[in-house]
Amino acid sequence: MSTSLPAKLTVALPATVATAIVWAKTSVFGADGQFDGVAIADASITPGASITDLTAALAAVERSLLPCANGDVVIEALGAMYATRRSRPGQQIDEEASLQILAERVHGFPRDVLVEVGNHFIDSTPWMPAVSEFLQIAERKMRPRRALKKAIEEAIARASAPTRVALPAPSRPATQRERLATAVVLRRQAGDDRTAARFELQLAKLEGREPSGWATDAVAAQVAEHLAKAAEYQRLADEEAAKAGPSPRSETQRTLDEMAQQRRDAMLGGERGSEAA
Repeated sequence: MSTSLPAKLTVALPATVATAIVWAKTSVFGADGQFDGVAIADASITPGASITDLTAALAAVERSLLPCANGDVVIEALGAMYATRRSRPGQQIDEEASLQILAERVHGFPRDVLVEVGNHFIDSTPWMPAVSEFLQIAERKMRPRRALKKAIEEAIARASAPTRVALPAPSRPATQRERLATAVVLRRQAGDDRTAARFELQLAKLEGREPSGWATDAVAAQVAEHLAKAAEYQRLADEEAAKAGPSPRSETQRTLDEMAQQRRDAMLGGERGSEAA
């Protein structure tokens, strides 16, 4: 915690905020170019304090920035300095008028800042300060409070901002193997082993392995069913031919026979292909 803040403000700050303050400092040089010390240039708040503590800290800082209530308070704050300082040699200054002028120029500062600046001149010079000198020191004393107020406001804004959820990385397109494996699982879950078997045969060929037993069984059952249907068609055709007697086959009968034979050949060819796979 920086001693640039008044003790009353330091005590009023929640511990989580007080320990999170990071001060940035800068060198200060006087009008003669000589090094005049180090002053606060800026402040920041490291994350961690709750919004409740940050809000309480902001209220305390804002109270420390309140100006003097009226002119009488200003005069009272400057009284010790004017009672102990004197005009520089050769200067003829109406001290009462000078005090009124200074009071008008500095009434926007808090009382404790005026007292602190007055004590600075009491400790550093026997002469009455110029208005510009007084204002320069007063602004330097105010800088830590203003920097802290800005830092707390920024910390509250960060803490109040909605949390951003990172979007998942785009997924790569599924490979042919993944598509076939997914199709096998989905069709089997739906109870459609025949369709699943066709996908399993393609997947097995792609992976260079034998198809699963359930798939070959499903294909064999399907081939057997087709063969049974073909045999039934042939039986019905033979019965019709027997009823018609030994008369020469008609053109229609020859066409039906050829179609039945082609179907049998196709079924047998499919069965041999499955066995080969």
